[in-house]
Amino acid sequence: MWRYRLFRLAATLVQAVPLGLSYTLAWLGGWLAFRFAAGPRAALRANLRHVLGPAATDAEVDRAVQGAFRTSAYNYIDMFRIPVVAPDALLQRTTLHHP
Repeated sequence: MWRYRLFRLAATLVQAVPLGLSYTLAWLGGWLAFRFAAGPRAALRANLRHVLGPAATDAEVDRAVQGAFRTSAYNYIDMFRIPVVAPDALLQRTTLHHP
């Protein structure tokens, strides 16, 4: 239940502040998650180590892991902002690919 409430609070806050500030906070949140979420960080590191291959250095893997945490945080910002984005603006930000 606390996660639901946290998500609702985050959605409310994100919708009330400028987009640039939201992305700045997402960058910080991604960095904090990378630093303090040891279990998810280790799991993602193991997955990306496999994907990047044995030639990848530890620093390269860590950069990829940190980037994945930040991208996830940015995705949450975009999801939380959907209710306040005009449908036309949402369509302009969407690319459709037809087979």
